[in-house]
Amino acid sequence: MATAAVNTGWQPVNITSWAQIDVPPGWSYGEITRDPVNPETSTLEAISPDRATKLVYVFEHNSNPISAGELCRTQNRFMDDKGFCLCQANPLFTETAESTVAKQTYIKGEEDGAVVCSGAYPGWGRYQYALLMNGASSVSKYYDDLPDDIAEHIRPIAQTNTTGSA
Repeated sequence: MATAAVNTGWQPVNITSWAQIDVPPGWSYGEITRDPVNPETSTLEAISPDRATKLVYVFEHNSNPISAGELCRTQNRFMDDKGFCLCQANPLFTETAESTVAKQTYIKGEEDGAVVCSGAYPGWGRYQYALLMNGASSVSKYYDDLPDDIAEHIRPIAQTNTTGSA
């Protein structure tokens, strides 16, 4: 992965024309990639300063409604492809009039862990981030605090209509 930037604070990145994220302090990140089959899907990967943890953001401009259960099934397929197994009996769901969010925890082997959070916002799209922690020291460093911080650093970008107002 080519490094496009190294951050000293939460660094805002417009991952799409409709969504912005902030990459954690000190993390490096590469170029935003578009899915060749579905150009409405954008991905950005960031790497921790110790290079033991990867943060993968995936955004899809799809305003169709989706259930929390379907968000979890999407997470399970994504993590299964990366060799992780679900280790949480009950996913955490948050459903409001504005969004649906699902968060689950995964393991790989005895020392690797991951937290995946997906959200759907009617009218602007879906996102998913996966915090992939490689080794026990990475899990102990990032597991408790970073996943909730990441969720607070994802937001829609206001779209303007033809009259120029948001």
